[in-house]
Amino acid sequence: MLLALARQLRPAPPLRRTGAEESESRQIRATPPGPLVSLQPHANSSSVSLVYSVPDVGCPSPRLALYGIPTVPDHKSAYRRQILRAKYAALNAELAPEDRIDVIFVYGATNDPIRQAALDNEMSTFPHDTFITARLEAMNDGKTYDWFKAARDHYGYTWHADVPGGYCPRYSYVGKTDDDTVLHIPRLSALLRTIPTRRGIFAGRMYDDPRVGILMVGMNYLFSMDIVEYLATSPAVAAKIAGVEDITTSGWLWTSGFDFAMVNFVHEFHDLIEGPNWSADVISAKSASVHFCKTDVQLRKCLLELFELGGMSHDDALRAHAANNLGVVLSDSALQEANAKIDKINRLRESIDDGEWGKIDRILRDAAKKFPR
Repeated sequence: MLLALARQLRPAPPLRRTGAEESESRQIRATPPGPLVSLQPHANSSSVSLVYSVPDVGCPSPRLALYGIPTVPDHKSAYRRQILRAKYAALNAELAPEDRIDVIFVYGATNDPIRQAALDNEMSTFPHDTFITARLEAMNDGKTYDWFKAARDHYGYTWHADVPGGYCPRYSYVGKTDDDTVLHIPRLSALLRTIPTRRGIFAGRMYDDPRVGILMVGMNYLFSMDIVEYLATSPAVAAKIAGVEDITTSGWLWTSGFDFAMVNFVHEFHDLIEGPNWSADVISAKSASVHFCKTDVQLRKCLLELFELGGMSHDDALRAHAANNLGVVLSDSALQEANAKIDKINRLRESIDDGEWGKIDRILRDAAKKFPR
């Protein structure tokens, strides 16, 4: 994990709670009528600070994170949602309430009567984790902005018990992840707990895009609640909601002017090994978020290797993939050679040959050939 300092609708009913969960958290949701953040300039400096006017004491422990998962109401996505709902519920049940990670499935509106019927079915059957925006479905036309605004307005706060007119955050982080991403909830929870602060955080998988600079790729990223408050209430952000989703989202912070910290989960957030992107990697004991679990076969592999086979070390996972899928054996020297090239892919601002761009399998074969066992 790399910590780098950078400069810088329609509401759903309440989440269902049962048993101990209900007794430990009888929190009435509250929507602040105005911004709870302000930008304050530093003395003798051109930079500014984001000041969050929420008390640090007297609030109940927030849950760790809330994710929005943009999706569509088709049968393939519905099948995947059902699997993830059941898996995440079972994993969260084993965690303390303050370590749990909730998810909301986010849909765009539609003018199509068949899709509208599907949306109505989702809302009536799963009201606790369904949110439908007022905006027509279109990933790059503001759906992500709609999610973060909904997270702030409908899920983000409860009343402060001791401060009249005060608010308490219900979550430490709010994120967005894709519907073909599988989260290992306990590992992700433990990973987020390693971040030393709950203010000014932008976490995910960094990518140095030659068009715009450093961003967090769209498969999974999170903001601390103070930044969510800024995103949901800033007129500057509301004026720039269209465009390629992860580029647009990262751009909101780079143009904000305030300081924030970027947390880069290099080995923890990645694509499935057969994915076409630069972030492809083997699933190991470090994996907390695996993207490109698209087909039934890929989804099965993600679930199997994340939850059922037990976590292997990254080196052992590379060796197992090379042996089982490529028919090659990695010696210690071959593994060292392969890791050096994979690390080169993962490093920021590194020139990467086209032939090496995400081609983990080729790297493993070449290393095994160069250093036979």
